[in-house]
Amino acid sequence: MNKTILTMFLLLISAFLNSCQMTPSSNAEETNLSEQYQQLTTKLAQVQPLQPSTVTPSVVFIGIDQSGSMETARVSQTQLNDIEVILNVVSQTGGTVAISAICDRSDLPLVRTTFVQPPVLNVTSIPEPPQRPDTSKGSPFKHQEALKEYKKEVEKYEKQLTNIAQTITVYQETLNQYQAKSQENIDSIKPKIDAVLNHPRNCQSTDIQNSIQRANLVFGELGNWSQTPRKYAVFITDGLDSFSSQPAQVKADQVILVNGSNEMGIFQSIKHDRFESPNVALSHLALLIKAD
Repeated sequence: MNKTILTMFLLLISAFLNSCQMTPSSNAEETNLSEQYQQLTTKLAQVQPLQPSTVTPSVVFIGIDQSGSMETARVSQTQLNDIEVILNVVSQTGGTVAISAICDRSDLPLVRTTFVQPPVLNVTSIPEPPQRPDTSKGSPFKHQEALKEYKKEVEKYEKQLTNIAQTITVYQETLNQYQAKSQENIDSIKPKIDAVLNHPRNCQSTDIQNSIQRANLVFGELGNWSQTPRKYAVFITDGLDSFSSQPAQVKADQVILVNGSNEMGIFQSIKHDRFESPNVALSHLALLIKAD
């Protein structure tokens, strides 16, 4: 019996000493975990504002009237900067921008580009580190078991932080590639847009109906989107179609007409928002895209 009591006493002392020996190491470990947590939280806070918008992707069709009658429509020439505003915002949400020249026969190839949806960072917060157990009271045996469990939690937490740090790093690299590719798309299409914008308003007739039909074809295209895109149609025209005055249907969620005259032509039967200035109209559209 005495021998059993002595053995238990020695085990109790051993457990107590082990508990005491683990305290400095655990404190240092706890400080290290706290530093890692703070560093990764700071890194995440720096990356999150860089994320592009996660709103619905957009398909934007812009028809630009090049007929002589536009000289009396009291609409200023559309500038490249006006279109660039739309390109920039769609590059942040994903989507397609297509531009049609409205002329004698609006059948020229569309000037268009498509931006894939931006990458999304699937990390919203950093989990807090595990709390070291209180070993100031209670049984040394329980302390030892609690510290063993704590050590396992620490190892698991450190692996979790490593994975999160790698995820953030990969996201940053992917986002940089995405932004570079988007800018490349914009730079490559700008000269083609410029050619449409700088074309003289000298078409002898206006084929608006054909431009509307092409807009509907673009809106009907299937794309690799995570959700159905919003569809916007912008027509910079006096609305006077030389070939048909029949009512037309634009299969868009929203139609914007840029026309400063009293005539709206075939757009009288099409629900739309009306603007006098291409700059104001396209700036307004950019805000709509960001908000959707």
